Amino acid sequence: MPNKTNSNNLITWLRQLQWKYVLPVAVFVIILGAGIAIYTVPGWSENMPWSKDKTSNSGNQNDSQSLLVNNSKTDLVARAIDGVLVKPDLANEHPVAIMIDNVPGAWPQNGLEAASVIYETLVEGGATRLMAVFAGGTSTKIGPIRSARPYYLDWVSEYDAFYGHVGGSPDALGAIDGLKIKDFSQMKNGQYFWRDTGRAAPHNVYTSSELIARALRDKNITAATTYEPWKFKDEALIEQRPANQGVIEVKFSNGNTWTSQFKYNATDNTYRRFEPKDTPQVYAESSQPTKVKNVIVQIIPSILGVGEKGRLTLDVSGQGSAYVFRDGVKIEGSWRKPDRLLRTRYYDTYGNEVELNRGTTWVLIIPKDQPVTYTE
Repeated sequence: MPNKTNSNNLITWLRQLQWKYVLPVAVFVIILGAGIAIYTVPGWSENMPWSKDKTSNSGNQNDSQSLLVNNSKTDLVARAIDGVLVKPDLANEHPVAIMIDNVPGAWPQNGLEAASVIYETLVEGGATRLMAVFAGGTSTKIGPIRSARPYYLDWVSEYDAFYGHVGGSPDALGAIDGLKIKDFSQMKNGQYFWRDTGRAAPHNVYTSSELIARALRDKNITAATTYEPWKFKDEALIEQRPANQGVIEVKFSNGNTWTSQFKYNATDNTYRRFEPKDTPQVYAESSQPTKVKNVIVQIIPSILGVGEKGRLTLDVSGQGSAYVFRDGVKIEGSWRKPDRLLRTRYYDTYGNEVELNRGTTWVLIIPKDQPVTYTE
């Protein structure tokens, strides 16, 4: 017969072992199983407080990296105009193209920070004029707004845009009517514009995103257009970007006033704009540097003619050579625009359409006899 005292000692030892080791292990297994369930049961983890999406979009985002955080758990989609990730109901707002003054008396301009695409090319006197395209970004002040020129209508037509301007050349005004452009001239729609008394005419006409939205509503222009977007991609990671500060220089006319410069900044993967040459351009609203994600230089034929008051004739349809700058690198290639209604597209030397970074793109259209330089 076993010794009773020894049996009691064994039972006591087993009970101690249970409380010291077995019970903690069991508790650990239960907690581990619950944790696995949270991340494997469909829809469970997404409803937990720590999994809420924290990405946001406020108008035009030059730094799209922040929009990519946790994107796999959101319903964000690429905005048609610039590839910025937004909620689906904001992905294809009606484009609005506004003519923006670009002479010293107009600097610094308002509203460019909210634009998705900005076109720059020559007008009379060796000056350039901008056309800013908005389809999502908002601004309380946009301008100064200037007059229309006929070749800008080729870009307006690409988007079927609502076209804002203050009058225009006779050829431009005739073409607007003949081509059935969605016209938003200040001359006919004064209630949606104002003159800033702090600036001298003609550099003092402005509008705002709120007034534009009101005009679109009043004119019953509510449906999104069906233009074909460019191709967009996620930007290069910081360790993939070149350390050098590449400098793009496009000389539109003699002197430095309309020499458009862009200098690459690897930290935020943007191109800072300088105009006149070596003079930083800033946004009027924030006094922050004007910066974009992509710069495109489009080479067109020489000026075809100079008419009344020095007005130019430019050919911006067809095809030619082009340079695309993004992620701190230069991509040589070509551009093609088969007709007025089709989108201008940009290709590398292998014939592949270039993918742009999400954010603002600045397009410079320059006659082939004007110098373009790039210094790494």
